[in-house]
Amino acid sequence: MKKRAVNGANIGNLVNYANRIDSTLNEVKKDILEQAKRYKNNSLPSQTGFVAESVHIGSFNLDSAIKRSSLKAVKEKNGFHGDYKVLKADKVVAKGEFKHYNTAKQTENAMRGYNGRDLVGPKEQIEDIKKIAKQKALKNRQTRPQVAKEHQEVYEKATDSIKKDNVSSKPKTSKELKKITKKASKGKVDARDVLPDFKDSLKNSAISGAIDGAKVGAAIGGGISAISNIKDLADGKKSAKEALIDTSKDIAVSAIDSAVKNAAGSAAKTASIHLSKKVGNETAKKVLGSSAPIIVATTAIETGKDIIKYVNGDIDGKALAKNTVKNCATSAGGWAGAEAGATVGAMVGGPVGAVVGGVIGGIAGALGIGSLFD
Repeated sequence: MKKRAVNGANIGNLVNYANRIDSTLNEVKKDILEQAKRYKNNSLPSQTGFVAESVHIGSFNLDSAIKRSSLKAVKEKNGFHGDYKVLKADKVVAKGEFKHYNTAKQTENAMRGYNGRDLVGPKEQIEDIKKIAKQKALKNRQTRPQVAKEHQEVYEKATDSIKKDNVSSKPKTSKELKKITKKASKGKVDARDVLPDFKDSLKNSAISGAIDGAKVGAAIGGGISAISNIKDLADGKKSAKEALIDTSKDIAVSAIDSAVKNAAGSAAKTASIHLSKKVGNETAKKVLGSSAPIIVATTAIETGKDIIKYVNGDIDGKALAKNTVKNCATSAGGWAGAEAGATVGAMVGGPVGAVVGGVIGGIAGALGIGSLFD
């Protein structure tokens, strides 16, 4: 029961992860298309500037989702100042401006006077922007100190992406942003325009999955183990020392097992988004865009253990087949339960309720409702 419960919790955790990435990606695409439509009568450079806002904010939020960070970038419109702010638990932790002009000189001049806010510009212009800003700061230091200060801030704050902690948006050149704008004006947005690079996606999703999975495994596996060992202690079947050692072992094993499965499942999710854009077959696209990659990845690890046991002669072919079917059923049931749990949880407790409900629903789906009551 403990093993199935931990596996269900893992699936529930991955459902939450997948749903956040999917909803963020849909939000990004929608926002880019709306910006392109809203400013369709503007000149291409002007339209590109507005689309750039959505591209950077969206790619920052996708990077945050992949890394399981609590940071979120949002647009900020407040009179003359304000293009974006970064939130952490509803607290503003960073603010910045987007400036995208045809030349580095024009962009540098437009970046002046924002009082220490971060200044995001085209990737290929940043080096020249900093050079120009430094030269003008030195030139005006004696005669116009305020002007010199503004240029010095540009030198210090000019960057090609939104950055906070270990999360960042994807740097873009003017050429790349114009290409995205032209596609968006025709109603098209490619996920790869805003997703981190393929290798980065795999690495960061696996790392965040391993860390998060270890926490879930330790909490669920350790909790169930503690209850079982406390009962054995109370019944006189184990000494206090034995109960403590057994609980500690179960926590460690569950944490490692869950870390591996969540790392694989998380990487499978981000990989599937990238790969779904490269295949021509519509059925393949639907499979890659569904929950299948996560279920396959997590089930494959469990089945792999049984294959090793079969090769070593510890179990026969019948047991291997039975265990494989059980693993698939556990994963599928956990996924269905997690989706239901997240929906109910969101109704009761908003986003936090959805996350908790997803994990609990995953356990319920994996065990079956009768086992959950037991």
